Parts: sequence; C-alpha cells; structure tokens
Amino acid sequence: MNEKSYPRIGETVLEKTLPNGLKIFIVPKPQHRKKYAFFATRYGGMDMQFIRNGEKYDTPAGIAHYLEHKMFDTKDGNALQVLSQNGAEPNAFTSNAMTGYYFDCTEHFEENLRILLSFVSVPYFTDESVEKERGIIGQEIRMVEDSPDWQVYERLLACLYRSSPARVPIAGTVESIAGITAETLYDCHHAFYCPSNMALCVVGNVDPHTVIALAEEVLPRERGEEIARCYGEEEDDAFSLEDGDFLDWPGVDFVQVCGSIKQVEKFFLRQLVHIQQVFVRPMEGFLLHGGFSGVDVGACRLGRPIAYRRKTEKLKKNPAGTTGNREKPGQCRFGWLRDIRGGGG
Repeated sequence: MNEKSYPRIGETVLEKTLPNGLKIFIVPKPQHRKKYAFFATRYGGMDMQFIRNGEKYDTPAGIAHYLEHKMFDTKDGNALQVLSQNGAEPNAFTSNAMTGYYFDCTEHFEENLRILLSFVSVPYFTDESVEKERGIIGQEIRMVEDSPDWQVYERLLACLYRSSPARVPIAGTVESIAGITAETLYDCHHAFYCPSNMALCVVGNVDPHTVIALAEEVLPRERGEEIARCYGEEEDDAFSLEDGDFLDWPGVDFVQVCGSIKQVEKFFLRQLVHIQQVFVRPMEGFLLHGGFSGVDVGACRLGRPIAYRRKTEKLKKNPAGTTGNREKPGQCRFGWLRDIRGGGG
C-alpha cells in the first residue's frame, strides 16, 4: 500500500491497486465519527459509442444515466432502501465522463460498504422494471428542460463542441431513452462496470486492511477487457470564417461561423482587444459582450455552431451591407466581420 502525504493541507492518502485493476484510495480520519465511501466507474454520458469483443455498439443518449437509476435494483429488493434502513445516506450521479455511487454513515460502515460494492458490481434488470423507470426518467428530463440554468449549461456545451458527445444531454431525451432495454443496460454494464475501469474511495476512521479485504472478497477477480470508445471526429482548432446560414432569431443580427468559444475569444482579443465581460441570456445561450462599436460575440441555439452578432445602424441605412447582397432586415453576412477585421465598420 502506497502512502502519499499532503502536509500543506494535513492529509494522507493510502493508495492500492488490486490484481483485478481496481484502484483504492483511503483517507484516514481517526477523529471523525462519520465515514464515507465512493465507488465510481469511468463511464458517463459521453460513452455512447464503443467497441466490445470486436463489435461496435451505438447506444442511445442517456443510457449511462438510465443505468445509474437501475443499478439500485437487486433480486432481494432495492439497495437504496436497505442502505437507508442501515443508517446510511446513499446517492448517485452521472456526469459526462463518470458515474458515481456513494454513502455516508456513522454506524454499520463495513456492512454498508459490502452492500455498495455488491449492488454496483452485480446488475439485476427486468423488462418490467426498465419500462417502469422510463416514465420516471422522462419526468426528470422534462424537469431539467424547464430549468433555465441547466439549459444555459447544455447549450454552452452544444456550442463549444461540434462532434464530441459532450454536447449531448447526459440524461438524453424522452425520445432517445425510448430505445433502452434491459439487454442494452446489461451490455453497457459488462463493458464499463469492471474493476479495472473503476475506483473506490473511502474517508473516515476505518481500517484500511478491512476495506481492501472487503473489495477483494466482493468484487470480481477478473480485470475486464479494455473498451475502445468513440468520441466523434477530433475537434478542429482552425477558426473558420466561411459563409454560413442565417440563424432564425428575430430582431438580432447574426452571422454564423465555426469555432469553439476559446477560438472565438482568441480571435477577438487578437483583432480588437476589447472583450470585457461574460453575461447570460437564459434559454438562448450566452454572449461574450464586447465594448467596441456595438459588436457582440455569442453562442447560438442548441445544436448550432458558434455565432457572431453585430448591432449596427449601417444595416438600417444600407440593407445590402458591404457585400452588395440584399439582405432581409435584421440579418447580415460576413461582410460585417470583414469590416471588423479590416478596421472598418
């Protein structure tokens, strides 16, 4: 067992990797009554496409989150209820890159840890239970879709990435989860819930050797196979200023281009050096506000590329713009961007 000390924060972490590949991290807290265990797999909302046993799997958006919901089911009932009855406070979450299951308690820690390791490593799904969960998750998705804060976050990711699955909502959509079956859940569990793809973290007044012994006893001895994941085409760092379609946002002048937020910021800092602040427009994305000649830089709606916007009086005086093309009121082409880059406008 390796020991790492962090004197600046007064913490010590004990680390050990089991023969099956599981990484264990233990933070001793001898003066604390509460104990905490966190069991996670490197599998999240982005891992929709992967190759297993030479076969490519293309799973529905939201399946990692769906799997998290169903993992608490056991042949004997529900692990969430058992842990709660044991005095523990259990919960779980799914992010883009991982799924985590955890609990804290002051009593029965070893028993609760055994339950945690057992239900996460041994799946139990039925067609009936999977179908029942579909309605519950559907309600959760609708609730998130009604949250302005979450919508801003999801649309930001959709604008930051063109091909990465990070731009896809973690919970998926009501339509995408309709294709999830018990068989699909089993396939994903077998692929990603193997010890070599997981980590166990324990904090509190615990015996490290007991924790390790429990993990060795409960979890499979096999490492599991390495899974190749597909995350789409590599994001291009090139900043494109080629013509694009107009975005349908009445009353706003938009020009559509390709690029990430980082590239957008670099471009305008390099060309104009006037970017001042970031502000949020709920339900519509976010804008990077610039204090130069009424020019704003912003992200457009969900699923669209980055967009630039310029408010200008010239458009009213000359609807044709500098390109000579007649545009509808409230629209402009890249002629405006060329003006900006050339110092005009």
